[in-house]
Amino acid sequence: MVKDPLTLKYRLGEGIYYLGYVAGKSIKIREIARPIMEEIRDKTRETVNLYVLEENSRVCVEQCEGLHSIRHIVKIGEKLPLWTGAEGKVILAYQSLSFQQKIFEQVPFKERLTCLKEEIEKIKLQRCALSIDEREVGSAAVAAPIFNINGEVRACLSVSGPANRFTPEVVEKYKLLVKGGAKVISEKLGYRE
Repeated sequence: MVKDPLTLKYRLGEGIYYLGYVAGKSIKIREIARPIMEEIRDKTRETVNLYVLEENSRVCVEQCEGLHSIRHIVKIGEKLPLWTGAEGKVILAYQSLSFQQKIFEQVPFKERLTCLKEEIEKIKLQRCALSIDEREVGSAAVAAPIFNINGEVRACLSVSGPANRFTPEVVEKYKLLVKGGAKVISEKLGYRE
């Protein structure tokens, strides 16, 4: 809310308009994804997120909070970078080379950029991405791409939580669940391989 200093009346601020715009654009995918997200959350007990591509960022548009007392939470509507975190990397991997190049220019460290470029190829082969202690120390995530009817990736599904719970065995289980969920959402959006 923003207060007009002349009339002393309140009006909605730009942040609310932006959130409404993003939510409106993503309503169909959110409706389709929600029951699948709840199912994955119940199986993993971790937070499950739905992200969409918004310009040069990713935005969380839906979330099923984890059932553990300590969990990883992202604000709905928060803009996050594409070059870090499982969710950003999995969306970035399926964009055009020219788009990827624009994002590569945002990476602050040369070593990180080299790793990212190598990782993108693996992500496309495995159809999922992993991040541990990457965007935030102590957090981890596994993400899979969601394809639209045109075969484009404009969204992804992820499971996130404290890094200490993401052991190699757990990560493999989460990869299967997230990839399976993303595949079902993609098919409901009209995607056919």
